[in-house]
Amino acid sequence: MIFRVLNGLMAAYFAYATVVQLNDPDWLRWAGMYAVCAVICVQTVANKGMWRVPAIVAAIALGWALVWLPRVLAHPPGVGELTRYRMLNVAVEEAREFLGLLIAAVWMGLVALVRFVQLKRRRARRAQAAVGRVV
Repeated sequence: MIFRVLNGLMAAYFAYATVVQLNDPDWLRWAGMYAVCAVICVQTVANKGMWRVPAIVAAIALGWALVWLPRVLAHPPGVGELTRYRMLNVAVEEAREFLGLLIAAVWMGLVALVRFVQLKRRRARRAQAAVGRVV
């Protein structure tokens, strides 16, 4: 139940992240990533979906974040710069994009893990019930 509520909150976060990307010059790739994450969170709230799709999205987001990591480490912005509403420079934009990908990777990885465990437990219960009926 708590995980479903958290997924509802993360769905709202990813939907918001999708919308704020629409004024970005390269909005499509970022909005696409966040929109997919939002849909996966909504599916998780509805207790639908498999574990493979969020696992694939997590892997893509993590790989993408690792591509951005050298740029972020080369010019790390301060916390004050990251938390301001306005974009100050390219280093701040890249750091925010990196953090967004990291959030997506971690959350989608967690969703994949929880869904995997849930499906495994469900299959074990079904197998146990089937054995009970046969005996």
